[in-house]
Amino acid sequence: MFGSFKKRFAVIALMLVVFMLSGCLGGPKTFTVVVEIDPALAGVEIRKDSEDGDRLAITGEDGKAEIENLKEGTKLFPVKDGYTFEPPFDTVTKDGAMPFTATPIEEEPEEREITDVEVLKDTLLVGELYVLPETVTATLSDDEEVELEVNWDDDEFSSEEQGVFEIEGELVLPEGITNPDDLKAKIVLTVRFVPEEDEQLYQDAADKVKEEVGEFDEPITEDIDLPAQVTVGEGDDAVTFAVAWRSDKPEILSDEGKILKRTAEDEVVTLTGTLSKQEPAAQEASDPRVVELTVTVAADPVKKAEALVEEIEAYEGPNHFNEVEGIQQRIQDAKDAVEAIEGNPMLRYELTMRIHGVEQAVGKILTDHVKAVLAAIDESDLELFDALNAFWDADAEFMGTYWYMATEMGVLDIDSDSIKPEDVEIIQEELIEKAPQVDEER
Repeated sequence: MFGSFKKRFAVIALMLVVFMLSGCLGGPKTFTVVVEIDPALAGVEIRKDSEDGDRLAITGEDGKAEIENLKEGTKLFPVKDGYTFEPPFDTVTKDGAMPFTATPIEEEPEEREITDVEVLKDTLLVGELYVLPETVTATLSDDEEVELEVNWDDDEFSSEEQGVFEIEGELVLPEGITNPDDLKAKIVLTVRFVPEEDEQLYQDAADKVKEEVGEFDEPITEDIDLPAQVTVGEGDDAVTFAVAWRSDKPEILSDEGKILKRTAEDEVVTLTGTLSKQEPAAQEASDPRVVELTVTVAADPVKKAEALVEEIEAYEGPNHFNEVEGIQQRIQDAKDAVEAIEGNPMLRYELTMRIHGVEQAVGKILTDHVKAVLAAIDESDLELFDALNAFWDADAEFMGTYWYMATEMGVLDIDSDSIKPEDVEIIQEELIEKAPQVDEER
């Protein structure tokens, strides 16, 4: 009985040892795995439980690494600079292969800055079709020059006018290029009437036209002889230019220089001559140089005098000191125009008397204002201010100063028994204009 019990006990003990060695009683299992990197990649570190964990192995040239005695549940992380792995880690659960796919990390290109942009320049003729360039040359921070596309601010440039034009545009930035200073593309276009090599020829032709026509320092009373063409240079170098004339007041002076009408006033007329190069080589009509002549067609003396007299007769005033100079000048213009009438003494006498009547009316208005000022000096500072303000630019701030200057300083040296129209000037200069300074000094 006892021997049988011992045999059974021995069997049970043996089974317990086997179970313990096999882990069947809760002991940890261990495995052997082969990490396989696809595509094959050497130098991949296999780390335990995290990317910063203990290094367990490194793959060889075949992209594989065998690791033994790994406990169940151990996480393996493949790590190599410049690569990502899929999956990023795997857990040990059995013997055998543990595959990972390696993908190189694409390095972002190093950003370079634009440091300079070439300024483009070009020359064209008026009316010439011009297409803005699609790219400009830019210099980068590493001194490399690249062509960059441009979005121009004015992509439909018109060359209808002569001059120098600057057009800017936004640079189109490819990946890896920055523009921290917001530099712009720029093109400078010079639009000319004629090619630069012909500039002097046109200038010589313009000078020749002016020389042949002459100068007009005084209003003209006769027709002008306008040349239809001029020639510059001599012999084989001679070049002929046609001249097409146009008047801006053809009802007064025709395109041919004929006086068609003389009015009551002198008429200023601009004659424009367009030069077209005829030989030795034909020049397109769109490339002219223009000659301008300013001509004053003299007014008809009688019409001018009558118009000026009627103008001053219709004038009601002056109502303010600042109108005095203007009406006095118009009266003098009327007198001069009457003097210019020849061969009609009766008309001259009639117009002179009418001018005299205007002078008397204007003179009465001026002397009445002077009298009002002198009378107010004997009354009060308020009445003096009202008299001044009725015709001059009087300032209420200086009311007391006007009174002081008129009564205490005696600045108005005017004889009340013989008041003259020009005495308004004395009040303006001695009282109105000097009041601010006197007020400051008091």
